[in-house]
Amino acid sequence: MNALSKTLIILLLAALSLCGACAVWAGASLYAGERVFETLQALAKQPEQNAGMRFANLQHTKGWFSSAGQIELHMQDECEAPSTTPLVLLVNYQVSHFVLPTAWVRFDWQVQPLGDAGQTFAELFGEHAQLAGRGSVTLFGEVQSDFALPRMFAQRGRESIELSPSQGEIRWGEQSLALQWHADNMRVQSIGQEVRFEQFALAMDLSHRQRGIGTTQLTLQKIESPLANAQGLRVLSRVNEHDDRLDMQLVPSIDRVDVLGVVAQDLILELAVRDLHAPSIETMSRIAGETCGLQHMQADEAARLRHALRALLYQGFTFEIARIAGKVGEGALDGRLVFRWLPTPVDQTQLLPLAQLLQTSARLRLTGQALDAEQRQLAILFGLGQATPNGLECSVEYADGVLRANGRLLDASTVQRVLAQTDQELQQLFDRAITPIPPGSLEMAPPQTTPPVQTPSQPLIPSTPPTSPVTQLELPAAT
Repeated sequence: MNALSKTLIILLLAALSLCGACAVWAGASLYAGERVFETLQALAKQPEQNAGMRFANLQHTKGWFSSAGQIELHMQDECEAPSTTPLVLLVNYQVSHFVLPTAWVRFDWQVQPLGDAGQTFAELFGEHAQLAGRGSVTLFGEVQSDFALPRMFAQRGRESIELSPSQGEIRWGEQSLALQWHADNMRVQSIGQEVRFEQFALAMDLSHRQRGIGTTQLTLQKIESPLANAQGLRVLSRVNEHDDRLDMQLVPSIDRVDVLGVVAQDLILELAVRDLHAPSIETMSRIAGETCGLQHMQADEAARLRHALRALLYQGFTFEIARIAGKVGEGALDGRLVFRWLPTPVDQTQLLPLAQLLQTSARLRLTGQALDAEQRQLAILFGLGQATPNGLECSVEYADGVLRANGRLLDASTVQRVLAQTDQELQQLFDRAITPIPPGSLEMAPPQTTPPVQTPSQPLIPSTPPTSPVTQLELPAAT
């Protein structure tokens, strides 16, 4: 076989391979188009899959490598009366299912509310405005899309609100959800007073959207008003899961705020609830959702709720103000609070007395000109704090029935009476059925009478604190 023949054979094989690859690619694209149609058709044919959201009236036109159509999305609050008119959104879409290495399909979409919602939308955003975006489905099945909203303006009498055009991006996986949304400015006017907000943004990244596992952050660069101005506002929330426990954190902060000439800086409040029993929280959340906030709760659901609450308390948890800090003028404050509900031993059939379960520790430091000399001396005189080289420090601790404030033992009988009464109320809660909460009403239960606590034979304030196997909370030393 000469060289020319070998070259022709190689070229022929290459052409056949290219044709085969093109055929496979075209087949994959046709399959992707068929899968898009089947998915939309399944949604439209199952209107009862979710009482709060259903699809209807699918109109779909299939092509070789692209398709287009529209479908209606009906949304209704399950807790509202069945006669309530649902929100209806008309979704128009154009899909390119020519498979590429970066995406399984690509699509453009436009959403237009219908009925009364459509009229309200037109009044806010303009007659021809619509929510629109462009997205894709990756080869791993993740849906991602950008979106954009036009300028919004609403006015009623002397009150008005205006929001600049906004943009965002959303990613939706099997369990994950990520959202980014941003608007340049917003203006609110009421009774001659105007408040302006600049650089408003929302960022969400959830690894498990049903459980809310992940982080969410709301940021606002600046607020301007006649009475107050603020810069660098942030609200961060975070939920983590480890083993069968949940940790929840909420952290609002402000870089600088000026209220009628009084300036505060670096304000932060770190709130946290740690070691919550995750199965109990999930059960309670599910029952609350299924019963419209306990309004339609039945006996079996009440029993499940009571069991979940009991398990939550048996497992214990910790509530913290991990940090509260800020500067006002020439002064500053920094503090911390820890409230711990210890777990009940597994061999106990009832909750231990709260006097044994609860531990609390708090500290607050005031420095600089937060207090003037007279205020500082009065606080020390009345035992409200202890002097430090540059300010005042206050502390409170409670554990094992012993109460201390600023290093001194105090009479804990009032605390013990309150805890004993709470013990009885908790036991009565577990012994009786939990009744549904009627819509729009929350009635206070009648006060419970509690027998007086027996006075111990030993002195109420011992000369030396009692020993206990329970570890007492210790705050870090002042720096």
